[in-house]
Amino acid sequence: MFFDKVLIIGANKVACDCLESLVQKMDKTKLNVLESSDSKISMLQNLCKKNDVSYYKILTKKNISDFIEKFSSSSKVLIISANNQYLF
Repeated sequence: MFFDKVLIIGANKVACDCLESLVQKMDKTKLNVLESSDSKISMLQNLCKKNDVSYYKILTKKNISDFIEKFSSSSKVLIISANNQYLF
């Protein structure tokens, strides 16, 4: 793999579909999900828990930017935008 880690940023069905596809194709320890919108019942969080994938929930642009900067500072990260509210 060309990247050390993969980060899916998004929410709802699109992010869930991405996660389901990647879980079948790669090492789950390298897969991470950042949910960027708020919901009472998160399908994405439940799917992460079910598949033992690292899950983060961050709702503000500033905090998301800070997280991405720290998350990718020491390794190559592929960021997948999947129906997210945060635009780079």
